[in-house]
Amino acid sequence: MKDAPDVQFKEFQNAQAQLKKLAERKVILMACPGCLKAAGKTAADLTPGVQIADKTAFFSFTKGRILSLDY
Repeated sequence: MKDAPDVQFKEFQNAQAQLKKLAERKVILMACPGCLKAAGKTAADLTPGVQIADKTAFFSFTKGRILSLDY
């Protein structure tokens, strides 16, 4: 989220810098639409470079394989 605290842990870059670096490297950054809704947020609240997850696009990389996602 744009207004989220910029988290940083010892030995690591801050979160906003890491997200920016990923976006510059053309990594697709997605946010769960259901989670946004539950938090009372919209796409306008997302950090630049983060998009609303589209089910088809999100799962297209699996090509029929079973994967486990966690956060």
